[in-house]
Amino acid sequence: MQPKVVSMVREVYSRTLSAYEFSVEVAMRSGGLPSPKPKNGKKTSTRDVWPWQYLVRYVDEDIQTYRRALDAKRIEKASIMDAYDNPVYTSLDSFLEIPMAKEDLHNAQFFQLLGLTNNTFVSYEPNAEALRECARDEGSKASENLFAYAKKRLRREIDALLVHEELDKSVELAAVMLNTPLDGVSFHEGKGNLDSIMENILRRTPVEDDHVFPHRASLLSPESDASTMHAVIFSFRLNEIQNMEDDEWRENYIEHELKRAISNFLKVDPHDIEVDPYAFFPKFHPKTWEETPSGRHLISIKNIPTHFKAEKIVERLLQTSQLFTSKDPKTLEVFDYLLEKYGPQIEISYISSMSSNGLVRRRDSLGPIGDDKKSKEKKTLGNTYRNCEKFQGGRYKKQQTRAFNRLHELVENDKGYLFSKDARKYIKKDTVARINELNHLDVRLYAEAKKIMDENLVKYAKEMKRQGPLPPSQLATSFGNH
Repeated sequence: MQPKVVSMVREVYSRTLSAYEFSVEVAMRSGGLPSPKPKNGKKTSTRDVWPWQYLVRYVDEDIQTYRRALDAKRIEKASIMDAYDNPVYTSLDSFLEIPMAKEDLHNAQFFQLLGLTNNTFVSYEPNAEALRECARDEGSKASENLFAYAKKRLRREIDALLVHEELDKSVELAAVMLNTPLDGVSFHEGKGNLDSIMENILRRTPVEDDHVFPHRASLLSPESDASTMHAVIFSFRLNEIQNMEDDEWRENYIEHELKRAISNFLKVDPHDIEVDPYAFFPKFHPKTWEETPSGRHLISIKNIPTHFKAEKIVERLLQTSQLFTSKDPKTLEVFDYLLEKYGPQIEISYISSMSSNGLVRRRDSLGPIGDDKKSKEKKTLGNTYRNCEKFQGGRYKKQQTRAFNRLHELVENDKGYLFSKDARKYIKKDTVARINELNHLDVRLYAEAKKIMDENLVKYAKEMKRQGPLPPSQLATSFGNH
């Protein structure tokens, strides 16, 4: 399969301010002090990622200088009147002129498109540094030749071009151009992908010594007479399951919360319930518990003595959607604790039965359980995109709050979130002009990208109309234009 190249451009002024604001926020998360290395060794600090490893550390130094003067009582706590020019951290005007900004920030979109950044492997392009210097010479022959090549690459080698200022429209257009319609299934969460995973699970050869994932082993208990037993398998999901890597938490949740509810609902012995929280993560290494799943588990009811009893369990599971929709009091009572703690909804799907001869049959294709609207909701690419957007937005908001909480400790009379549309009104016209001057290649590249996008919106208008728009955004931005 031929890989696809997707690229995004952003208006130069907004991108530069965003990079500055982000550098300040990341530095402020630890009050300008070096943050400790993550204990598990799997997380990467932003300070170790290009280009923030240079930009953030520069801001760190200015914050540390301010802290030392404050601790030594050489100065009083500052009052921040201008978020872009104050004594606590690097001013925007100074930030624009530092060597790191020249190499990592100015015209970054242009140099990334050509593969000429200071992060480019020397073996790939040994002359990257010299070519960057030539390109910065506005109006020179070398600069114009490189820009002409960038325009060709933008048109010929990018399969889907997105413009940040028109993000929703860009995503809709990209979905059409990449032949991945927004109303089609999501690879990560969509029905087609889960169907495939479930089929692989059900086809696995029984393994009797699987000590980590018990019901990847035979669903028929070794202590029982396999020729007379049946089993029922289904997928169970709660929205807010996030601590599976914690052994103690996981054991309490599975053994004392989940199994108890399933046992009461299906009228089966808890010892006959097996829960595999990692069955839908095929790349998960079976000897560790370090990854966190999304809350989807595979549940097996084994040691079912008769075909009649197995069918009653299947029937009960198939009725679950209706029971929730009708707000059946007994069902709500059984799941009340789980819904309150991990809700707001439960999903039961991919119900299958295993007969005594080992034959497995799919019995349903249910959607999420909840109110009527949610139960019919498709897990489309568009929905998954919005869910991802909401998750990342919430995650960033927490980091942002952490940064400004640290700032509150260092200043007087601050106004909460520093960076906002109102705060940007204080930026001088000369500063705006300087940003455009330093980024003259990106200014032209953005104009070219906008032109290409407008052409594609006309070219693919019919396909986009047929596809329909993205679902409404669930993201509530806290400030500014990050």
